[in-house]
Amino acid sequence: MTKIDFKAVMKEQTDAELIRILSIREDLYLPEALQAAKAEFNNRNLSQSAYTALKEADEAVQPRDTAPLDKHLKLLAFFFPGIIQLFFISLSEADGYHRKAEELNKWTLFGTGFYLLSAFLAIITW
Repeated sequence: MTKIDFKAVMKEQTDAELIRILSIREDLYLPEALQAAKAEFNNRNLSQSAYTALKEADEAVQPRDTAPLDKHLKLLAFFFPGIIQLFFISLSEADGYHRKAEELNKWTLFGTGFYLLSAFLAIITW
């Protein structure tokens, strides 16, 4: 198994990315990665106020966790349900758009159910 140099990885991160890493749930990162992020944060002499300001700016720009799914994407998922939506669901979840992923999943299931019910009704009324 290849050992990852977390110090080098954290040196490549921007201040905002470091703050994101340190402000996300700790159970998402290996302890070694968190230690390297904290050390890099301290090496850059970033203050607690800079941490707070960058964190608030990031949350103000993009509240990812609660961002709703656009209406046109709901319609697309409903009328064209398929495997491609699973790909977009996993991408949304990985980028932190949890609500969008849930809604995309829901509308894909609604669309699938609609087509299955339509097919069933067509068969029994034929």
